[in-house]
Amino acid sequence: MGDAKSKSRKLATLLASETRCIYCANKPTTVEHMPPIGMFKGRSRPNGMEFAACEDCNKGTSGADIVAAFYARLSQSDNPGMLDEAIGLRRKMTMVAPGVSEEFNGPSYRQWQRTPSGLFREMTATRVDGPLTKSDLTAFSAKLAMALYREHIGVPLPLDGGVRVAYFLNAGLSQKAGDGMLSKLPLPGTLRQGRFVVPDQFAYRYNYDGKSIIAGLAGFNSNLHILMIATSNPVFYDFPIAKGHLQLVRPGELRGLLPRTVTTSAATEQPAVHGPIIR
Repeated sequence: MGDAKSKSRKLATLLASETRCIYCANKPTTVEHMPPIGMFKGRSRPNGMEFAACEDCNKGTSGADIVAAFYARLSQSDNPGMLDEAIGLRRKMTMVAPGVSEEFNGPSYRQWQRTPSGLFREMTATRVDGPLTKSDLTAFSAKLAMALYREHIGVPLPLDGGVRVAYFLNAGLSQKAGDGMLSKLPLPGTLRQGRFVVPDQFAYRYNYDGKSIIAGLAGFNSNLHILMIATSNPVFYDFPIAKGHLQLVRPGELRGLLPRTVTTSAATEQPAVHGPIIR
């Protein structure tokens, strides 16, 4: 009972301090955890990065969260535990993100990648060519970018602002490209609650001006990486990847990216993720 009262007070305090959803112009009515609780192993997530959001954006994009968690489990390492979790999560994905599982059965390819030891190893890279998968991972990437803008700039992304995002799966992000991005992103970030930290599950590097723009590269385990730029002026853009390679998403457009309706009951399903990550 005490824990429930504490959560209720926290919700009331958070909602009272925000005038709008971090993702759109609607009035906030729920607390959004970004990254979601279900992205973490055993649903064990440090406190932090909790935001006010409306019901439509929070629950209505939960299918994208599950798709992202599924792909984050597909580690480059031979980890039976990760595979078991991915199999379990795939069952949930068929309920809240119908069609993505079928797209996942498409072709894959082999590619040589440098491992942390410095040696090259041939790895399987998943192709994500399906329109449903693309829309879900783009929506999740945009959510993360808007959340990091709120976290570090201190206010929700303006409605006339925007984010540019791109995601990469396992061998889809080359060492050279990753190093080039990280060289411009000096500041480290993760979730931290006292001694409880999760850099092996979620970590990011970022750069920002403190008032209008943040750029970052976030990683979930060893497989899902997201490049993002969030700015109050999306016309302004300066990063070592061509502008056309990053999709522009504005506040209020998240639901429009997703071609499905998620029911409230299905939206409560949450996955878990663990594994190594870019540092």
